[in-house]
Amino acid sequence: MGRVFWLVVGWLIFVGIVVVADGIKPVWNNDRFDLSDPVLIALITTTTINVIGLFFIVLRYLFPNPNARTQADDSQTDRPG
Repeated sequence: MGRVFWLVVGWLIFVGIVVVADGIKPVWNNDRFDLSDPVLIALITTTTINVIGLFFIVLRYLFPNPNARTQADDSQTDRPG
Protein backbone atom coordinates (compact mmCIF):
# COMPACT_ATOMS: atom_id res chain seq x y z
CA MET A 1 0.00 0.00 0.00
CA GLY A 2 2.96 2.30 0.57
CA ARG A 3 3.90 2.27 -3.10
CA VAL A 4 0.39 3.25 -4.14
CA PHE A 5 0.39 6.11 -1.66
CA TRP A 6 3.68 7.48 -2.97
CA LEU A 7 2.51 7.06 -6.56
CA VAL A 8 -0.55 9.18 -5.80
CA VAL A 9 1.56 11.75 -3.93
CA GLY A 10 3.96 11.98 -6.85
CA TRP A 11 1.11 12.33 -9.34
CA LEU A 12 -0.52 15.09 -7.27
CA ILE A 13 2.77 16.96 -7.03
CA PHE A 14 3.25 16.65 -10.79
CA VAL A 15 -0.26 17.97 -11.46
CA GLY A 16 0.30 20.82 -9.03
CA ILE A 17 3.54 21.79 -10.76
CA VAL A 18 1.86 21.70 -14.18
CA VAL A 19 -1.05 23.86 -13.02
CA VAL A 20 1.23 26.39 -11.30
CA ALA A 21 3.57 26.50 -14.30
CA ASP A 22 0.65 27.15 -16.61
CA GLY A 23 -0.72 29.80 -14.26
CA ILE A 24 2.50 31.81 -13.91
CA LYS A 25 3.46 31.79 -17.59
CA PRO A 26 2.47 35.49 -17.98
CA VAL A 27 5.06 36.34 -15.32
CA TRP A 28 7.78 34.56 -17.26
CA ASN A 29 6.66 35.88 -20.67
CA ASN A 30 7.27 32.36 -21.91
CA ASP A 31 5.16 30.92 -24.71
CA ARG A 32 6.93 27.55 -24.79
CA PHE A 33 4.72 26.10 -22.04
CA ASP A 34 1.15 26.67 -23.16
CA LEU A 35 -1.57 24.19 -22.28
CA SER A 36 -5.09 24.72 -23.55
CA ASP A 37 -8.00 24.88 -21.16
CA PRO A 38 -9.41 21.46 -22.17
CA VAL A 39 -6.04 19.84 -21.43
CA LEU A 40 -5.90 21.38 -17.95
CA ILE A 41 -9.52 20.42 -17.27
CA ALA A 42 -8.82 16.82 -18.33
CA LEU A 43 -5.69 16.68 -16.16
CA ILE A 44 -7.43 18.02 -13.06
CA THR A 45 -10.56 15.89 -13.63
CA THR A 46 -8.69 12.62 -14.05
CA THR A 47 -6.57 13.39 -10.99
CA THR A 48 -9.66 14.06 -8.90
CA ILE A 49 -11.37 10.89 -10.10
CA ASN A 50 -8.27 8.80 -9.38
CA VAL A 51 -7.87 10.16 -5.86
CA ILE A 52 -11.57 9.70 -5.03
CA GLY A 53 -11.57 6.22 -6.57
CA LEU A 54 -8.53 5.20 -4.58
CA PHE A 55 -10.16 6.59 -1.44
CA PHE A 56 -13.26 4.43 -1.99
CA ILE A 57 -11.19 1.33 -2.74
CA VAL A 58 -9.27 1.79 0.51
CA LEU A 59 -12.50 2.38 2.43
CA ARG A 60 -14.05 -0.79 1.04
CA TYR A 61 -10.97 -2.76 1.97
CA LEU A 62 -10.76 -1.37 5.50
CA PHE A 63 -14.50 -1.42 6.20
CA PRO A 64 -16.10 -4.27 4.23
CA ASN A 65 -19.87 -4.60 4.17
CA PRO A 66 -20.67 -7.64 6.35
CA ASN A 67 -24.09 -8.14 4.70
CA ALA A 68 -22.72 -8.33 1.16
CA ARG A 69 -20.97 -11.64 1.75
CA THR A 70 -23.93 -13.33 3.43
CA GLN A 71 -26.31 -12.17 0.70
CA ALA A 72 -24.04 -13.59 -1.99
CA ASP A 73 -23.76 -16.88 -0.10
CA ASP A 74 -27.53 -17.06 0.40
CA SER A 75 -28.24 -16.44 -3.29
CA GLN A 76 -25.97 -19.34 -4.28
CA THR A 77 -27.69 -21.78 -1.92
CA ASP A 78 -31.16 -20.85 -3.22
CA ARG A 79 -30.40 -21.95 -6.78
CA PRO A 80 -32.01 -25.20 -7.89
CA GLY A 81 -29.42 -27.58 -8.98
